Amino acid sequence: PYAALSLVGAIDAAARGAALALLPFAFARAGMDAADVGVAFAVLFGAGAAGKFLCGPLASRTGLAVTIIVTEVVTALGIMVIPISPREAILWAILPFGFSLNGTSTILYSLVAPLAIPEQRARAYGLYYTITLLATAGSPLLYGAVADVTDLDTAFVALGVVTLVILPVAWWWREAL
Repeated sequence: PYAALSLVGAIDAAARGAALALLPFAFARAGMDAADVGVAFAVLFGAGAAGKFLCGPLASRTGLAVTIIVTEVVTALGIMVIPISPREAILWAILPFGFSLNGTSTILYSLVAPLAIPEQRARAYGLYYTITLLATAGSPLLYGAVADVTDLDTAFVALGVVTLVILPVAWWWREAL
């Protein structure tokens, strides 16, 4: 279970890192100027803060697995739809996208302790954070290379599809958690 959590955490962190690095290119293509991009990122980060704050209580009510599934579906859809959306739609879609993009990680962090061997929790947290930070740092390079070889839309679709790999693991967690 801890290895699965680490994989899910890496995929989730990669989605966040790559999306944040590549979205400005999609925004520029949609005709957004610097002020629009600033507003979009302010909304994204504000919604992300709300996601960080509210996904824990939400998961307590609806269940960890259900909350992870819903937030990852919203994240993947946002990753694939926002880059091809018109400017006006982007500014609305950023709100739920930011909430889910940053909210899921709060739930995942809460699973480290119960899935780690009690005597090795400190090491488990250190390893988990290292894995997710490496995924965050490496994903813009990976998906940027995909965009260079193919195009920006293909990179976003690939990122969204990889993000959906989390769903079967979260579905399995329904019983395991």
